[in-house]
Amino acid sequence: MTHVAALKMTAVLTLTVPAVVALAIPAALTAQRSDTTRLSAVVVTAERAPSALSSSVSAVTRVSGAELAKMPHVTLADVLRLAPGFNVIDFDGLGYDPQLMARGFYGGGEAEYVVVLVNGRPVNQLHTGVVAWDALPPVASIEAVEIVRGGGSSLYGDAAVAGVVNVITRGARPMQAQSIRFDAAGGSAGTFRAGADVAAPFMWKGASISAGLDRTDGYRKHAERTTGRARASAPLLEGVDSRLGLTLASSWRAFDEPGPLLDSLLAANRKSSDDLFRFDHTKDQTHSLILDGQRQSGRTRFSATATGEYRAFDAVRTIALAPGYGDTKQRDATTARAGAGLQAEITDSPLPGRDRLIVGAEGSYGKLDTKYYNVLTDDRSAYRAASGARGALDTEGLSRRDAVAAYADYSVRPTSALRLSFGGRVDRLNDTFDPQLPAGGTNASTTHTAFSPKGGLNYQYQDGDGRTGNAYVSLSRSFKAPTLDQLYDQRRLPVPFPPYTITTSNTALQPQHGTSVEGGLYQEAALSPGGRLAASISGYQIAMRDELDFDVGQFKYVNIGKSRHRGLEASANVEGASASVFAAYTLQDATSRSGSNEGNRLKAIPRHTLNGGITVTPVASFDAALFATNVRGVFLDDANTVTLPNYTRVDLRFGVRAAGQSLFAELRNVLDARYSQTGFMDPAGTGALYFYPAAGRTISVGLRSGF
Repeated sequence: MTHVAALKMTAVLTLTVPAVVALAIPAALTAQRSDTTRLSAVVVTAERAPSALSSSVSAVTRVSGAELAKMPHVTLADVLRLAPGFNVIDFDGLGYDPQLMARGFYGGGEAEYVVVLVNGRPVNQLHTGVVAWDALPPVASIEAVEIVRGGGSSLYGDAAVAGVVNVITRGARPMQAQSIRFDAAGGSAGTFRAGADVAAPFMWKGASISAGLDRTDGYRKHAERTTGRARASAPLLEGVDSRLGLTLASSWRAFDEPGPLLDSLLAANRKSSDDLFRFDHTKDQTHSLILDGQRQSGRTRFSATATGEYRAFDAVRTIALAPGYGDTKQRDATTARAGAGLQAEITDSPLPGRDRLIVGAEGSYGKLDTKYYNVLTDDRSAYRAASGARGALDTEGLSRRDAVAAYADYSVRPTSALRLSFGGRVDRLNDTFDPQLPAGGTNASTTHTAFSPKGGLNYQYQDGDGRTGNAYVSLSRSFKAPTLDQLYDQRRLPVPFPPYTITTSNTALQPQHGTSVEGGLYQEAALSPGGRLAASISGYQIAMRDELDFDVGQFKYVNIGKSRHRGLEASANVEGASASVFAAYTLQDATSRSGSNEGNRLKAIPRHTLNGGITVTPVASFDAALFATNVRGVFLDDANTVTLPNYTRVDLRFGVRAAGQSLFAELRNVLDARYSQTGFMDPAGTGALYFYPAAGRTISVGLRSGF
């Protein structure tokens, strides 16, 4: 097949993806270099140990640091836009405050259904589970991002309902020689970002230091944001069969929040911010220490980790209660947590067939100390901030969560083509609350236990003539416990009826559980001359019970009953000698299965998402890329009567390389589309709508080296 014919074939695949419900998950999203990630790449996240991606019983995507560097991005969350099954909502409009949506699960910025790891260590915040994406390591320090979609509670426990994302840094592995990477860019809306990673000889092997700084004035009024982070890793001990390493990481953030924009204000000026939110501002800092070690003893590899983390944040936040009316309070809080884990990986046991057994145990303890202050007002009855100064202490409380877990995963190959996998995890979580102000509050305590099994098989149905094909099927259970804020948050909101103040938290909340069945294909094929096709497809159904949601009628978090999540994730990637094309399609069908809205789709979840892109390198020193996203079918209310307008966004990227450096330009939303990525109905029932508008056309120009 000629190169032109290969590109024609690519175009056909791209255009027909939606019609044929398509061609599945790209293991390498866009690249044409010899180091392109392929479906047979080795990943560690899917099974907590190195495994061939194509032999997995889950839907897995791996993106290398070199590939990530070629994508238009603001934070690492941007890479997830190109993986089927994920949608990313930008609350700030520019991408610095992203929220994840996957497989019909969406926490709305108040909780999270995806576990995010850095080198295998969870970084979801203790009190909400959300992730500070702009505080993750800079792209210059990233070796790869591994994305596992679907239930992962059998290995990762609480909140791994929609997926697991693992950010692997270069410092996670010993470095033999010095290397330097950096990138810096600046552009529209006063944005500037810079990141660097230095790996150098230290003691016997290698150490690495990375740092990053982001700054933006924001697309909208009152959306300024500054983030800094630093990370250092070094070996303490290094031997032939053992290693002990130390990592120190810190981040500092200060940002304003423009909040949702009322539809009437949106029509007048997309860049504006409701005066209700004019004092909303957050300052936080997080510091962590990680000790990790490994030891090989015969056929068994032991790994252990111990972590400590301290976070302090001071946040003024307004909750809109009705158009022109809201409640503003200042939250001064600290969190501290410590954890430890031990895992053993045993290969080639005396049992028949090639096998591997992974067993492990984890434990953690976390504490949240919160104080809420009134914000000074001119009119106390209005509960609106006039000066923004801190007023009297309103409430104070101490929440704790301790957790222990044990897990095991056994995989065996009875034949060279068949791989079987079985495993499970037991989690026990104990939550307690001690109200300290106002006096007379009630202590609370609850304990939850969950068992999360998983079983699956992977069959290689094709291997030869430049083609490989694997099919998998799996059955699993996953769970998500209510967060400490959902259980115990004591922020009081004013209401015009007794008792005149309420809280959105609910101590009676139960964990939600899901039973999932999933199946899919991985397919690769060589194309002449020198091209390659990678395609895959996955389909799933998740039956959820006791699903957590915010009930506007009760104005608190509740277990809404049952829901069903069905979907299809499909993509194809074709690489040629000087061009590559990919297309990815996601269908999400999440419906309520109980209550007055039974049969209705869950709000805020897109039904159709189509991503596509092309990268070309007409000459060795120049490359250009185009990426497009189309989102359709989003309801904004439980009754399914109000829809979010469909939208399409197109991004461009150009790069010129010389003397080991790369000068690049990125244009986001190049067609200057006017759209909002999400919204919600006025909780007061007026029929008004709130939106989070996306930025118009923006441009950034930068320099990159060492990738």
